[in-house]
Amino acid sequence: MDSQWDSELSLAYQEVNLGWHHGERLRNAVKTFHEKYAKEPKGLAAARTVHKEIMDKINDYLRMKNVCVNVEYTGSAYEGTQVTRSPSGDDLEFDNQFILNGGNQMTATRINDAPGYVHAEIKQSSLCYSRNTNSSSNGYGRPAYDKDTSDLKFGVFENNYANSEKTAEKFFGEVQKCINNDFELRNKVKLRKHGPAVQMDVYHHKGGPRYFSVDLVPTYKIGKDYYVSKPLPQDVGFEGAIRDPSLAWRQSCSLQEKSKLDAADYGNQWRKRILRVLKIIISREPNLHSLTSYHLKTALFRTMDKYSDWSELAIGERLINVLQELEKCLANGKMPHYYIDDVNLLSSFGNLALRDMRQRIKRLINSEIEMMRVLEA
Repeated sequence: MDSQWDSELSLAYQEVNLGWHHGERLRNAVKTFHEKYAKEPKGLAAARTVHKEIMDKINDYLRMKNVCVNVEYTGSAYEGTQVTRSPSGDDLEFDNQFILNGGNQMTATRINDAPGYVHAEIKQSSLCYSRNTNSSSNGYGRPAYDKDTSDLKFGVFENNYANSEKTAEKFFGEVQKCINNDFELRNKVKLRKHGPAVQMDVYHHKGGPRYFSVDLVPTYKIGKDYYVSKPLPQDVGFEGAIRDPSLAWRQSCSLQEKSKLDAADYGNQWRKRILRVLKIIISREPNLHSLTSYHLKTALFRTMDKYSDWSELAIGERLINVLQELEKCLANGKMPHYYIDDVNLLSSFGNLALRDMRQRIKRLINSEIEMMRVLEA
């Protein structure tokens, strides 16, 4: 009985003690923190203009060469959630998905023990011929042609399956040719491989400081879904007839996420601003560095589904609510992908890391002193 009474008193105390979640001090602190540290980078609009000009050139060249269908603009710079963590503001980043030719002639088969990954296979009805990569003197498979139209499917195919690693390498080569053939691009742009993506560094002028970077990701649109060239990590084993990790493609929901955020803040709402505030907070917390912007965005999406008021008057509460969503996921060791339920975004973390991150977030939720120390620093 005493234990039950103590528990009820403790809960009542917590409810009273956490009244600061709804208070003016927290609301004003979040607003001031955003204005000082979490606004979109000042040079982002001008950089977007230059970025689009360069992407238009590359897209026109790649379409002419039957490499891609079109280019999509994704990531935080086009979602309205990018922040700069560099005092000089020189860490601007952009993301593009280049939709490769041939996705409409392929099928995606889920890899059962690798959630979020598929094999991309040429449809038998579209197949004219395909050769193993060993049959080609340049190391790439011979192109597969549509039986009726003979349209080139861009990619590297092994037994009719698209190889994500080799397709990315081939894509890199095509982009490099585009740059080599354009005087302006040759003097402003440098390519380098960034995992399975192509990273492009753009400079104000040759020999000058870097202006911004771009990740160019080869992508197939198969049906209504998008799959990017991000092979299964080598240390992740999976069973089945096809065991080569480089034949796996990862489902991407970047365009759905961009669409959800595009509509998020009509009427001067604060959803995207709260996400930017959280990005800066997490970047300053040593125990939380392992959390990515994607974890924060996923927690925001789930919180958006629960609450409709994201006005300035509610910003303190909503910030706490997103942190509570994060804390709940860390406690369970599971954060389901917002669009792909069987993908756990916390699967790579050990119990110790989960515990440490959860404890720090709980302290921010429960201690006004700690939260204000972070926001009013």
